[in-house]
Amino acid sequence: GVNSIQNSLYVSIVGKVLVDYSKQIRIPTCRSWNYPLYKSPSYVLFIFIYSIPIYVGSIDLGITISANLGIAAALTTCINNCIQTKGAIIPSITVTATGSATGSLAYVVRGGVDLTGRFQYTATPDLASGFVLFKGPFKFCITLTHGWPKNTLSLYAYYQTRKWDLSWGDKNKWDATSKD
Repeated sequence: GVNSIQNSLYVSIVGKVLVDYSKQIRIPTCRSWNYPLYKSPSYVLFIFIYSIPIYVGSIDLGITISANLGIAAALTTCINNCIQTKGAIIPSITVTATGSATGSLAYVVRGGVDLTGRFQYTATPDLASGFVLFKGPFKFCITLTHGWPKNTLSLYAYYQTRKWDLSWGDKNKWDATSKD
């Protein structure tokens, strides 16, 4: 939130206005901190579906699924007509699934199409406390919010060439990405 202070200067002598100045100054009243506490390593599972051999290569189909868990702490303090402090421990899980079809030609060049979905779910229990300045009792409340804040879906085609050490080079991509 933002509060403001109104500064005004008005000078009038014998009905003649000499100065009529007014300016509003915005003062931020809330301050937030977010601290990552833990992020697990990604757990990865590859599921091979099918391979079609062709004369000088193959076409392979597979799915890769990875997941990790994260925990963050958040703290917000606001000063409006009351002083309020709000804290939260935010657990989240992120799951990424990639389906791919890859074809290689003479094991020198390969290309493919990848469809990747990244889905994150969070549940945030907020603990809030505060009191109105010069009035009223101290208050405490708990709220729970949850949802899917960061979801993406991307589709791209790519090709790669072999390097001299026989590993695959970087993916040269053509993509159409949709973000939700």
